[in-house]
Amino acid sequence: MPPALKLDYVHGPGRFGWGYYHLLTNDSYVALNQRLMSQASPIQCCCISPSSSHKIPGAEFYDEVKTIVYNRSVASIPDDILAYQEAIVGAQVTAQGAYHFDQNMQIINPSF
Repeated sequence: MPPALKLDYVHGPGRFGWGYYHLLTNDSYVALNQRLMSQASPIQCCCISPSSSHKIPGAEFYDEVKTIVYNRSVASIPDDILAYQEAIVGAQVTAQGAYHFDQNMQIINPSF
C-alpha cells in the first residue's frame, strides 16, 4: 500500500531512514532525484507525430525539472544558483578525474 500523500513532503529514504522529508530539506530532493532517474521520461513515441494533438501535458518541462531536482539534491544549502554552481563544479571534478585516469592508463599501458 503506497504511503499517504502529505502536502510539501516527499516520502522516501533519507538520513533518518524511510519517512516523510519536507521540500526544504536536501533528503527530499535526493529521493525525488532517485525517482526521476528510475522512471521513463514522458517523451513521445515514434508513432505520434510532433504536430499531433496527443502531446503529454508538461512534457516540455521534464528536462528542466530533472535539472533543478538534481541540482538541489547535490546542493549544500537550499539556493538554486549555488546548487547550479555546485553541480557544475562536481561535473568538472568528475571529468578531470576521468581524464587523469585515462592519462595514467596510457602511461602505464601505451597500447591503451
